[in-house]
Amino acid sequence: MIKITPFDERTNSEDILSTYLNLVASVVPFYPEDVFPEGKFLWEGTWHEADRFWEIAGKRCRNRTEGYTRTLKRYGIREEEPVSRQERIDNDALLAHVFHYDTFAAKAEVSTLLDLMGVKVCPYCNRTFITTLEVEKGSLRSQIDHYKNKSGYPHLALSILNFVPSCAQCNHLKRDKDFPVLYPYAEEMGGSWVFATRPRGSVMYLTGAPSEKDRFEVVGKRVYQLEEEGFEERLGNSLEIFRLKELYDGGHREHVLDLFRQRYVFGEDYLQSLCDRFPDLFHDLTDVKNTMYFTDIRRENWGKRPLSKLVHDIDEEIEGGEKIID
Repeated sequence: MIKITPFDERTNSEDILSTYLNLVASVVPFYPEDVFPEGKFLWEGTWHEADRFWEIAGKRCRNRTEGYTRTLKRYGIREEEPVSRQERIDNDALLAHVFHYDTFAAKAEVSTLLDLMGVKVCPYCNRTFITTLEVEKGSLRSQIDHYKNKSGYPHLALSILNFVPSCAQCNHLKRDKDFPVLYPYAEEMGGSWVFATRPRGSVMYLTGAPSEKDRFEVVGKRVYQLEEEGFEERLGNSLEIFRLKELYDGGHREHVLDLFRQRYVFGEDYLQSLCDRFPDLFHDLTDVKNTMYFTDIRRENWGKRPLSKLVHDIDEEIEGGEKIID
């Protein structure tokens, strides 16, 4: 639904990459010099030669077992494509002996990696905070969805660009499905699919009256723009797999009603007067709206608060006055 920043475009990209590579080096049955692209690794702010990884980090990579050797002989890493039932046997072997994600996920440092990646809200649904929190015994953290599932693409099981931090619900809904959805590191719904409201016999819900909660529904409106090839399919799959239409209409209609009530009570003139009166607090009308809505409706900040896209789209609907009427 919303776009998130790839690790290599973040200001702390070096910390993210070093944490990730250190994790991988302690999991895969490769020699450290095979993992670190420059032949060096960063540990506690200091660069070291890769062949000193076991000594400095105090972690040995997984043993090169007979299963690992046998798997490499039997399986050649091939181009990204779905696998047949027969090939699944080899894929299971890859996950068990080479790209061992379960071992990777069990590492405490994964929480550090997720925190550094800075994804605060689930990008698939934009409904839930997924902040990493250190607790007395371990940590609370987001789940990691594999954009390309592990069973079909085991060679991507440990790829950081295949990791999509997500909420438990979205990860469960997507599970092992191999249907392409919107890839959060590169695309989002943006203005191509927007939330709107549809009256159910009356438009009095526009006043935000609590009694009007069941007199409208939250729907989506497709707006065709210049889009990448396959966008339509990925958009449709995202809506269906993550049940976004049902979740937003069934779970957030009261929130939308609150938005209408706020705009009905605090009109445009009043909001502009706040902007004029407190120039140090509000640089423009959007700053005032963010304060009123307790969110950030700027597109580049949708990933900071849950429901930001919904609030943005409904605010646009209020400004434009256009409703969907069958």
